[in-house]
Amino acid sequence: MKKIVVVIQLMLIFSVAKSQITKSEELIGKWKTVSVNSTIGQYVEPEFKDRSDSLVKLINGTEFQFNKDGSFSMKISITALNVKKAHWEFKKETNSILIQELNDYKKNKSLLMEIEIKMIDGKICFFPLESFSAFEVQKVESFKPMLN
Repeated sequence: MKKIVVVIQLMLIFSVAKSQITKSEELIGKWKTVSVNSTIGQYVEPEFKDRSDSLVKLINGTEFQFNKDGSFSMKISITALNVKKAHWEFKKETNSILIQELNDYKKNKSLLMEIEIKMIDGKICFFPLESFSAFEVQKVESFKPMLN
């Protein structure tokens, strides 16, 4: 009986470890937002709630492309916010992704965004810092560049 309990515990530990992103290679590919959970709605006055709900709908379906060479692109339904040529770097210490414009990352200049990665109920979520939203994402492709 003890052996069965130990085996089950090891399986649980292994499955939890495998469900977390721990290195940059696991990010490479195209990720798509499948759900947006916004806490902004609780801070918005009722007359502006429809606008915040509309914004959440626009964000849903956003695609993030992390390429092996460090290049990054983001495709969102708000075309003015699309990112076509940027650089990404995974920071294991903070479990976050740093996104910078191509010209800025070599000079260690400002960030376009920082995205913290968390596992919630077995789902991978991106939390753009300075945002009130969590993006549940799923990997839809590996090692294919996004066509613009």
